[in-house]
Amino acid sequence: MLVAGWLRVVHRLAAPLARRRVPPARLTAAGVGAAVAVPGVVALRGRWPAAGAGLAVSAALLDGLDGAVARATGTATDRGRSLDHLADRTADLALLVALGLLRGPAWVPAALTVAGATTLVQESVRARSGPLGLTVAERPTRVVLAVMVLLGAGVTPTLAPLNAAVGAGGGAALGVVGLGQLLWMRRTRR
Repeated sequence: MLVAGWLRVVHRLAAPLARRRVPPARLTAAGVGAAVAVPGVVALRGRWPAAGAGLAVSAALLDGLDGAVARATGTATDRGRSLDHLADRTADLALLVALGLLRGPAWVPAALTVAGATTLVQESVRARSGPLGLTVAERPTRVVLAVMVLLGAGVTPTLAPLNAAVGAGGGAALGVVGLGQLLWMRRTRR
């Protein structure tokens, strides 16, 4: 239901952009720009992580809009899909860097490394295997986790280290389980 609502919003916002023939690559670039700005905003500490959460939502929205506009205008290409994939991975890693900047316990960098590695491997397996089905660690889930953690850290800055621990631990757990699910789906499909 949440995903369906999100997609309705994306398609409503994409319609006027498609009518104006806004190039999807411009939306992709804006999304990457918003995503890579998140760590810089979070690094300001205090209540700034909440602004980083807003940027992360903007980046995710732009990520949806680029594909919706490309489909609506008939301008979807293999090159555009490749750029979108690269943009998504860049955004994923930028969010992990932002979570690391919340200065959590000493184990947080290791957990974020696991989250990042499992994300990259999962997306690589998916790209090579074609449609396999959904896992608990899909991109929207990763974005929602990061947004909630950043928002919590911005609303209550004294709890930022706890939020970092929740984000890193949750991200690592989702990544491991999601990758396991994907590999199982791939294995049983053969």
